Amino acid sequence: MLHQNLSNYLSDQKFIDFKLSAENYCNYLENLGLEENRFFSIRVQTLLADLYSRALKLDEVELIKDSDYEDQQQRYKIINRAKEFGGMVSKILGAAQFYRTAFNPSDIDAEELGHGFLTDDLQDIYIDIKEALEFININNDSSVQQALWDIKFSLRSHWGEHCISALHYLQYLC
Repeated sequence: MLHQNLSNYLSDQKFIDFKLSAENYCNYLENLGLEENRFFSIRVQTLLADLYSRALKLDEVELIKDSDYEDQQQRYKIINRAKEFGGMVSKILGAAQFYRTAFNPSDIDAEELGHGFLTDDLQDIYIDIKEALEFININNDSSVQQALWDIKFSLRSHWGEHCISALHYLQYLC
């Protein structure tokens, strides 16, 4: 049985909306078939914008103790699934999956641009989000708390950066 605070968090409409958005994103990529580049780009842009905006609205969760739950087999399954749809994304986009970017746009003195890779962006977002959803499904205090903390932390430090980069590129691609 989950602690009351975690149960309340999971039943809050902000989290319910985020979870639905996260599931929609993951399900779309997991069931991706060969489709037209433009349709794919618009659909992914819509899913990412929804996912990002809903994640921003989530309340912070204090991490009391790191979860001792770690299922490497489940992690490998998630990574392998990301590799599978990554191949399909590469087929759909071809060379259009690569883009130029400033890795730190706040550094106005930086002269060098980097290269982005939309397939990698989508995969990294998927892995972070899918792993959090799996932790939530374990339904114990430690794993749920870890997942909720990870969602917000990685929004600021990892998957959120990939999401913004992907959205920025998709704005021009669409």
